[in-house]
Amino acid sequence: MPAIAGLFGLLINGWHSDKTGERRWHTVIPLGCVGISYLLLIPASAHFPLAMTLFAMGGGFVFAYYPAFWSMPTMILSESAAAATFGLINSVGHAGGFFGPYIIGDLSTRTGSLLPGFAFIACCYLLAAFFVSRLKIQSSVRDPAMPVPHPRASAMD
Repeated sequence: MPAIAGLFGLLINGWHSDKTGERRWHTVIPLGCVGISYLLLIPASAHFPLAMTLFAMGGGFVFAYYPAFWSMPTMILSESAAAATFGLINSVGHAGGFFGPYIIGDLSTRTGSLLPGFAFIACCYLLAAFFVSRLKIQSSVRDPAMPVPHPRASAMD
């Protein structure tokens, strides 16, 4: 169920991000919603239907930020810097894939519960949303009210 919700979240958010040309908030909002969904799982863990709903919502939002997120480096960096940034993002992601299970396993071993692991995951997503919200990115869509300059026009015309 979370994967199906994620597919729809990815398609809808990517389509809307392309339509509006806005990338930052199309990344921040899904990341924040994942973090909030996982934080709400902690008090809702005793109520199975609500916990599954929150888990499915989190799964839907976790994939929704991908299209907007992966287009941002090319909007704010040169081609070679964007290519290096893609490598850095993947390296950090792989490091998280290595250390994350150990951290969550250690938290659950120490506490005897998976809830601290969900809190850790939620905090990671909320931190990611915060950092992306601090980026200065211009919209890629031209304002339709602005006239289009002629390519041969000069400042002296």
